[in-house]
Amino acid sequence: MGVGAAQLLRWTSPPHPRNPHVTMESKTNTIGYQLIRPQVKIEGLSLLESMPPQCMLNFSTIVYWRGHTLAAEAKHNGETIDVYVTLTVPPPGPMKGTPLSGAINLGALTPGEYDVNVHFRKLGYGSESDDFRRDASLSLLAQAATPPIITPERSRDWSAWVNAMPGIGATPTLHVVGTLTGAAGLRASLIRAIPQGFNPNILLLRLVTTPDPDAPDEQAVRYSEGAPVGTFSSLTILFPNGGAIDIGEITVAV
Repeated sequence: MGVGAAQLLRWTSPPHPRNPHVTMESKTNTIGYQLIRPQVKIEGLSLLESMPPQCMLNFSTIVYWRGHTLAAEAKHNGETIDVYVTLTVPPPGPMKGTPLSGAINLGALTPGEYDVNVHFRKLGYGSESDDFRRDASLSLLAQAATPPIITPERSRDWSAWVNAMPGIGATPTLHVVGTLTGAAGLRASLIRAIPQGFNPNILLLRLVTTPDPDAPDEQAVRYSEGAPVGTFSSLTILFPNGGAIDIGEITVAV
């Protein structure tokens, strides 16, 4: 099982094993449908808000009195995932058909195609065998996550100043800082734009990002370069989406 993020999950039921002319339409994300076999109903797929996202398979079965319990285990074998569902049945009580829901975490799936087989067994009252039997299956396509695009609206607290404090070996240095929000999964940094603009008094910086699953949602970005006082009157930060932030005042620390 890989660690790559999977964002869009598509799944479809194969033809029914006893009637190859009966097929089910393709579904996306958490839209569920009733499989032809009645024991396990696949309710759909969902993603946990984790980094990387983890895939959850949601299912249910019909029970007729209280006290039933569901348990599930997933086993990965390359591009095949086998899910083993156990329904434990208590002694009978008042009869009423009720859905009993369960879910199994399939983990963080590497983008690709998977065959998911759901095996079912019933233990306890009325059970005839402890063996699992294949009860349902689906094909799952996990597509790579689309990295978020950082826009100027997802940033704040920009400032720029020149440190011109005297000292032995001191060199006036321009510093630029800001904070990004909504940047989870991307590591951001500031670089000098190439080429610069037509006005040499306005410094152009470019915000660049690289994928990093450990990058936090909120992160500070910084830039520094040697620049005597008065070299730049203002600066502009260019964002990947084409937007920009203008810092019209560069203060001086002396």
